[in-house]
Amino acid sequence: MKNKPNWVWPNGKRIAVVFNVCLEAWSDGKAPGISPMGNPLPAGVLDTMAISWAAYGVEVGIHRLMDGFARHGAKASVMTNAVIAERAPDTIKAIAERGHEVLSHSYAMDVIPALLSELGGEADVIPSHHETDLGSADVYFTHWQGGGGYGDPLLREPGAVAADVIAHKVSVTGAHEVYGVVLASDGTVDQDATTFQRSALRLSRAGLDSDRQELNA
Repeated sequence: MKNKPNWVWPNGKRIAVVFNVCLEAWSDGKAPGISPMGNPLPAGVLDTMAISWAAYGVEVGIHRLMDGFARHGAKASVMTNAVIAERAPDTIKAIAERGHEVLSHSYAMDVIPALLSELGGEADVIPSHHETDLGSADVYFTHWQGGGGYGDPLLREPGAVAADVIAHKVSVTGAHEVYGVVLASDGTVDQDATTFQRSALRLSRAGLDSDRQELNA
C-alpha cells in the first residue's frame, strides 16, 4: 500500500470484521426450497421437514448465535423477514435489546419478487451517495456488479456497453472513461467519437499525449 490511511481501528486493531445474519422465514403453508435431508419431494408435496428446519433459526438458532457474539463482544446486523416480527416479536425484541441491528429483509422469503416489474409503480434511479425519505409503500433496491470483469475494457463491444448503460449497470461517465464508449443523446454508440476516445485512452496508458503523442518526461 503506497498511501497508508491516516486513521486506525479502535484499540490499534488491524482488521475489522462485519457480521451479517439472515434470519429468514416463509409464509404459512410454504416451505424453503432446500431441505436438510437433500431429498427433493414430488411437486405439490409440502416439505414439513424443511419447515421445521427453517423454524429452528427463529426459535433456537438466532439465540445461540447471539450468545456466541456476546462471548466475543461482537455485534451483528440481523436481516429479518417481517413475518418473523409477527410470529416471534419477543425474538426481534431480544435482538435489539442485546445491541444488534435489526434490518428489513422483505416480508417472507417466498414473496420476494424476482423482477422489479412485479412491483409496479415508478422507478427512480438515484446516485450512489444520496439521502432521501422512503414512504410506507416504497421499495429500495440495490444492484451492484460482482467483480472487475475479464479482459481489456477497451476491447469490449461498444453496443454491449451501451446496453449496460440503458440497464443502469454502467454510468455514462463510466462508459466514456473506462470503456472509451461515447454515446449519442439517444443512447446509441457514436462510432467516430468512440474510436477517437479509445485511441486517446490507449495513448494515455502509454504515457503519450493525445495531441503531441510524445513521451511525458
